[in-house]
Amino acid sequence: MLKHSHLPHRRRIPACRALLIAVPAVACALAVFAPTRTASADTTYSTFACPCGEAATIQGVRGIAGSSSVYICGALGDAAAPSSAFLYKGPLSGGGADGVWTELVFAGAGVTDVTATSIYGPADGPGDLVRLVGIYQASSTGSRNIGCLYSGPDTGVGGVWTTITPPHPNYNNCFMHSTMGQLAIGNYDIKGLATGFAFVYDIETHQSWDLSYPGADGTTIYGIWQDDAEHYTIAGGYHTFKPTELSQAFICRWNRVTHTASDFRSFSAHNQPAASVVTHFEGINGNESGGYNFAADWVSVDGGLGASLVHLPRLPNGTLGEAAWADIAYPGAELTSANTVIGTTVMGIFVPSGGSGSMSYVATVVPSGDTCAADLNGDGEVNGQDLTLLLTSWGSCDGVGP
Repeated sequence: MLKHSHLPHRRRIPACRALLIAVPAVACALAVFAPTRTASADTTYSTFACPCGEAATIQGVRGIAGSSSVYICGALGDAAAPSSAFLYKGPLSGGGADGVWTELVFAGAGVTDVTATSIYGPADGPGDLVRLVGIYQASSTGSRNIGCLYSGPDTGVGGVWTTITPPHPNYNNCFMHSTMGQLAIGNYDIKGLATGFAFVYDIETHQSWDLSYPGADGTTIYGIWQDDAEHYTIAGGYHTFKPTELSQAFICRWNRVTHTASDFRSFSAHNQPAASVVTHFEGINGNESGGYNFAADWVSVDGGLGASLVHLPRLPNGTLGEAAWADIAYPGAELTSANTVIGTTVMGIFVPSGGSGSMSYVATVVPSGDTCAADLNGDGEVNGQDLTLLLTSWGSCDGVGP
């Protein structure tokens, strides 16, 4: 069911979650971990829609502690011009028919002229609360996108809406993409500058810090995962003007105490830098190995455009291994885009063949389990690198296991 609030006047919000490069759309029918993993995978697909009849664009998902339900958020209305945001609470299965839908409109103090709201990231907040980040527009600020945070009951009633300001006071647009623990992340731009900037916002202290991939000409961050009380892993992308490194995905580690980023690592689609024009991580989730899963979008040098689930394992020696890519392509779609991930389930939007609009989908990748146990770094081969990992981990198990 959909809980309605005031529906604002419809205005255009740029589809910032989509790839902003015009390339020929091609259908990708491959649903296997490739080329760096020998295991095949089965992928199940289903649509996800609001029972209210309005188009719902999925933009973020998080699990709920102690529950099999999830929070899913996004925008209601035409994907190119949404009018209000939504929060769904319920099972991943059922296509959206078995949960509770709540319509949300920014209601911060002193702001009475909101024209549009879009929510990009949910998080299971403290107690029975939920935290949401996104953007809003107001008639008094024209077409500017302004970052926002909601903290309160998942009914949308009785919570607190806050405007988030990035580190640069003269920013033009601000998008808040993801939140977890005590942090939120986003991007902003400045009038007159062609590049964009990424930043980390502390919800408790209301402070913010810029984050930039070393040597990059621009950085975007879309996903955050809390590793412990002090450390977080952030995922996104960066671009340069180097012909061999135009736009690639990356992750880094953020220290909430020192407000510094470290352990930067870049990624190219299917681990093939020469074939990748654009690779970007849209969302992040922890996996069973202590590593991470990502929702990714990519553009290849041959004009191909697609989406993937990316599995990054934590190895026995504590380091992160090779990324394994499972391509996502909604059956019969002209284009599939990944927006968010939970476990091995990717959610996003697709354009039906011959269609003019877009629809939301849920795709769950199930590895076949025929991986080789001796392939410790997950690169599809058993060689000296795996032996090195074994030897570096040789010794006492510290009492763990028989």
